[in-house]
Amino acid sequence: MDDFHTMAEGIGNVGGDILPFDWVVRLWGSWTSFLYANDGNLLEEGKYDGGDWLWSKAYESGDASVQGRKGGWKWGAPTANSDASVEALQYVIDLQKAKLSPSPDVGGGGTLQGLFSSGRIGMTIGGGFWAGGLHNAGMKDGSFDAQLFPTWKSNKSLFGTGGYSIFQSSQKKDAAWEVIKMMIEPESFDIMFPGNVTTPGRKSLMTAERYKTTGPEHWQVFYDQLDGSVPISAPSYYNALATSLNQRTTEAVSSGDAKKALDAMQGDLEKVAKGS
Repeated sequence: MDDFHTMAEGIGNVGGDILPFDWVVRLWGSWTSFLYANDGNLLEEGKYDGGDWLWSKAYESGDASVQGRKGGWKWGAPTANSDASVEALQYVIDLQKAKLSPSPDVGGGGTLQGLFSSGRIGMTIGGGFWAGGLHNAGMKDGSFDAQLFPTWKSNKSLFGTGGYSIFQSSQKKDAAWEVIKMMIEPESFDIMFPGNVTTPGRKSLMTAERYKTTGPEHWQVFYDQLDGSVPISAPSYYNALATSLNQRTTEAVSSGDAKKALDAMQGDLEKVAKGS
């Protein structure tokens, strides 16, 4: 984090229209990235029991990488106003006060990609899909790079992933299953996601050959960031969580008071969690 701050100040000293760092208000890739690096979360983290059927089938017996693995993630009580949360949100608010960051917008990363590719911002949070996005925006190979998110109290980060499902009501489950198996074959990936517009789920597809057309030089970090990461908070009241985060973050940025806004968010989540 000290290195990150020093870099931000260095970019700020360049002058002109460039701002050192920018972010957007949302659950992923927001001030929440600093929250996770600060060893916090919006909800208590837990794991369901079970899962042995998966780990024992998918991995060889004795594989150290599966030791201690259980079932899926179990989201507990809200912790939106924890010390880690308040410190993380206040940090990005203070970046804005120091003119190292603009006032953030609510939404996706499309605006950030435009600002970054046009040289208006020096650093931002982005996943592997930025490689293809910035390349398509006209940025030349070698004009941008990526590195792991800063470590604070931990190296924890959050990730989101996609998958394919079959509806219980489907009348053609067997056919759908055959299609899904085809879609996850390595040779199908480039047909569905040409140009590095997402990070491959298969590590075997993360190669220098793949990224030589778009960059960046340190493309390995898109997969290596998984080390120590946790999934994005997804309780049954996810939509209410996302709405509250957007509202309360905007309030915090406007008022400059992270604690007051996150106390209100904690109240929002506790209320909706009771009825969940």
